[in-house]
Amino acid sequence: MKIVGRKHFLESLAEADISERYIGWLNDPETNRYLEVRHSPQDRSTVGRYIDSLRSTPGCELFAIKTVSERSHVGNIAITTFDVERGFATYGLLIGEKSPVAGAEATVLMVDHLLSFEGIHEIRVSMYLDNARAVALVEKIGFEKSGLSADGKIVLFVLREPQWHARRDAFRLFFASHSGAPGEMRLPQF
Repeated sequence: MKIVGRKHFLESLAEADISERYIGWLNDPETNRYLEVRHSPQDRSTVGRYIDSLRSTPGCELFAIKTVSERSHVGNIAITTFDVERGFATYGLLIGEKSPVAGAEATVLMVDHLLSFEGIHEIRVSMYLDNARAVALVEKIGFEKSGLSADGKIVLFVLREPQWHARRDAFRLFFASHSGAPGEMRLPQF
């Protein structure tokens, strides 16, 4: 599966994407500081088990985030829960290579993709509260704080379908079908 944006596209992670560079992101303390994988060393075997486990759950998938211009793998975004009965999906994001818009574009593309499914009306994402860049990103996109872990370190954000549809046009520069000049893409100010 492939979801195409203006500067990045998402495609199902392939065996070739499990490179030393990708495994390096997972083991790099700066890159993984907000990821649960930081607690144990990662290698091809652990990554393979994670992918197999994720893909064994209906509707879940791991996508490579790649640049349109060079097809360079810069991160991953995963559908970690896909629950039509309860009407929600969750995702997780890893940006391995510094890119000013990769996380924003990947999140916008994933939200739009997930909310296109009948029965999915809400997108959820959890993150460490001190992950200021990620918190700012999801708040700009329209996610709202919905809950906090008992220790106050992890916050749950929720974006409901009506809020996304009310804001979707503000993010049209991220969609490949946008006909305007690409220019410099920035998150809209609200």
